[in-house]
Amino acid sequence: MLRQTNGVNVMIKWLATNGRPTLMASITAADCRGLCGKCTASDETVDRVSPVGHSVSNLRFTDWAKPVNETPVERQLRLKRVELQNWNHEYWLNNNTDFQRQKQDFIKRELKTSDGQEFKSSLSYDELSLFYKSFLDSNHGKHMNYNLEWYKRHTTLLWPAFRSCFVQ
Repeated sequence: MLRQTNGVNVMIKWLATNGRPTLMASITAADCRGLCGKCTASDETVDRVSPVGHSVSNLRFTDWAKPVNETPVERQLRLKRVELQNWNHEYWLNNNTDFQRQKQDFIKRELKTSDGQEFKSSLSYDELSLFYKSFLDSNHGKHMNYNLEWYKRHTTLLWPAFRSCFVQ
């Protein structure tokens, strides 16, 4: 499993290099966890990202590190990350399931109505593009709401991440 970097860590690194050298030492040590090659698969002190995505949602899950002396602020951040990951997974699980179901229905319907042409066993990319456009158009509002909510939820992680940085 790989160490995941995220925007919060990048922001904290930026803050650390702009006038807070004491913070940089803790950030560097935290970011090097898991890269040393000494970590085992059962090591709970290292953030780990699954090597393959979920079969339906296609998301790679992160197993967030549980430091030995985890502070309440660090625990709050970790739990918020888990909650956000679960919300994200649930959305894409439902969206992709709905997409696959509608795609199969479209293919069956189009193969049945071949307009007197000879029987086809599959649809061309151009024929499938009609379905893709239709699906995106009909779900545009849902995707826009998801994007807005995604930004809101990720923004709420900034303050706990900033606080946990100073607690260490």
